[in-house]
Formats: sequence, C-alpha cells, structure tokens
Amino acid sequence: MAEYKNRVLAFSYFFAILLATGFASARAQARKPRPPSARQDNVKEVIHGIEIIDPYRWLENQDGSETKAWVAAENAYTHSLLDGLPSRAGVRERLTEMLHHDTMGAPIQEGGYYFFTRKGADQDLPSIYRRKGPDGRDELLIDPNPMSADHTTSVGIGGVTADASLMLYAVRRGGEDETELRVLDLGTHRDLTDVLPRALYLGTSWKKDKSGFYYALGHRDIGKRIYYHALGSDPAKDPMVFGEGYGPDTWLGPHVSEDGRYLLITVQAGWAKNELYIQNLEENSPIHPLVTGITAHFNPQFAGETLIVREAGSTARQAFEKLLLESGISKPKCFEFNSREGVLSAVAAGMGISAIFDEGLLPEDRIVRLPIKGCNIRSNIEVACLKERRNSAPIRAFLSIAKELVA
Repeated sequence: MAEYKNRVLAFSYFFAILLATGFASARAQARKPRPPSARQDNVKEVIHGIEIIDPYRWLENQDGSETKAWVAAENAYTHSLLDGLPSRAGVRERLTEMLHHDTMGAPIQEGGYYFFTRKGADQDLPSIYRRKGPDGRDELLIDPNPMSADHTTSVGIGGVTADASLMLYAVRRGGEDETELRVLDLGTHRDLTDVLPRALYLGTSWKKDKSGFYYALGHRDIGKRIYYHALGSDPAKDPMVFGEGYGPDTWLGPHVSEDGRYLLITVQAGWAKNELYIQNLEENSPIHPLVTGITAHFNPQFAGETLIVREAGSTARQAFEKLLLESGISKPKCFEFNSREGVLSAVAAGMGISAIFDEGLLPEDRIVRLPIKGCNIRSNIEVACLKERRNSAPIRAFLSIAKELVA
C-alpha cells in the first residue's frame, strides 16, 4: 500500500511539473510577437501555357514604401526572437571572423594584364584591379565603396579589349538583377560618355577594332536579344542583330573571335541542347546556322584550323569552296594534296580539317565524321570501261552491283 501511495505521489509531482512547464511555455508564447502579415494580390500570368499565380508580386518593388515597411517589420520580428539568445554573441563573433578575410575573383587576361576583383578583410565590397604580368603591382581601377553610403552598390568586370585599353564594367545597385554598363578608358582612367542604362545585361564581346561591342540583353516579356553598340552612339538606338522569335526560355550569347573575323552566337534552349550561329564580320555576311537541330551541348572555340584540300580543279574542292563563298565565309589557310588518300592521312595526323564526300571517307579511328548541317552538295560518280570488254562476265557483274547500290 505504501508503495502504491509513493507511485501516486511521484506521478502527481510529475504531472504538476508538466502543467507548470506547459503554463510557462504558454505564457512565453503569448509574450512572443506575431510575425508581420503580408498582403496577397495574386497576380496571374500564363507562362508556357501554364497559369502561374504570384501572391507577392508587389514585394518586387524594392523602392516602394509598402515594401520597405514590410522589410523593416520582418527585421524587427527576427531580432525580437534572436537578440535574446545566449549563444547569439558567440555565433556572431565566429561568423564575423570567418567572413572577414581577403578574397580575389578569377582573373581574365588581355594585353599582358590580368583583370580581377579583390576585397580586403575590412571591406564590404570587391573592387576591380589590374596587374601587369603575374608578378606586377595591383592597380586599383574601380572602387565601389564610395558609390553608396550603405555599400549596396557593387561592380563587376564586363569585358576588356584585346589591347587592354578599354574595359566594360557593370554597376549593380541594391543587389537587383539589372545593372548599368559603363566603359572605362584604361589610359586616362576616365569613363567614356557611353552609358548603357539599367537593364538585364547577360554577356558582352568587344569587336577587334574597339569600335563597339555586342551584348545580350534580357527582356522580361519577350526574352533575350543580341544588340550592337557603336562607341559614341546613342544606346537607345542600338540595332538588334539576332534573337527575333526566341522566347523567354532561350539564352543567347555573343562571342567575337580573337582575330576579329567572326561573330559566334550560342543559343541555349533549355538544358538538353544548344545551337550555334556564325557571321563573317569582315565581309558583313548574313548570320547563318552552324549547328542546329542536334540534341547535344556544344562548347565551341575558334581554333584557327588549317583546311586540308585536294588539288585545284577537284570536284570536292570546287563544291566546298562554292559553299564557303555562298555562306559568306572566307577560305582559311590551306594545305593541298593531290589524292584523297593524302587528304585523309593529313587529317588523321592532326594537320587540319577537310570537307569530303561521304563515299570518299574510309574507316579510320583517328578521324571523326561531322555532317555539315544544311549542306546539299552532290557529286556524280561515273563508271568507265573499254567498249569491247563491256559484255565480259566480270564487267557485267560489276555493273549489276553498281546499279543495285544506286537504285
């Protein structure tokens, strides 16, 4: 009986502790502030045939008074929960130690200089520097810290001319996606008058002669387009050079070759494939497809390959040179061989590339066959024999097989 009473007494104490803990927790919960509410306006859009409802579109207006008030309320609510935690001071101190260190971005090299971003441990934002050679002195080009009192304006490298005389750089305010493009004269350390206004700039590439640059611009309604800006001209009048008809799900990128002869355009359609288009800038030829309709990823580089060709007057050479002319592509440096076997041996040895009819391509592990998209060149193959031997058994058998192959 005594044992039973002790158990009841122990249970009563335990239950009382639970009640006290519960009441204390309830009182603590009652003292906690409620999170700020955010109104919902449920903006509706149809994207790729699917209706999307965005209840908080109004929060994208970061300069609006309502957005600023909501952010302030959210910060106040967060601090009301975290500021009283005993571990907060120690966590803050350790995170501050981990974040306060020197950082450097990946450099790009042009004209004997390295261009890169660098941030000191005591700085809030990275600045843009250049260095003459790997062992040169770091020279400060753009310091964003004085650009805004609250250090919310940052800069990034957009592209440098081959002779390292001009640099494109982007100015971003408040962490938004849009940036402003400016051009710095690296000789005078002064900005040019060319300022491309706040927009979604997604890649740039200078022309070889520094007369201007190509840039990809994102439009939130219609998608990406590629434009060209001539230095000294009005950015509002920059012509669109590529992208008409592509939707918001397609990404475009311009790339000018190092010798300045070609503009290569990459078209990224989703994650499964991309396509390539090319233009001869020296001849101002139309932009024409290079690789399309293949479900694969291509990462092209201008390699300056030598073209391996047959002797002047050969059918294959005449047909391919005609195709180059019609496509607006200048004929590259060539090595000439007097036989098909010589051409194939040169390609297999890594001396260059060649265009050859399918029937002339013999099996060779070191040679890769790449069909030329949209190429409709045809060649006639004729069979000849002595008239008096036409009716011989071997000739008749050969002609019979040939007819079956071309039927």
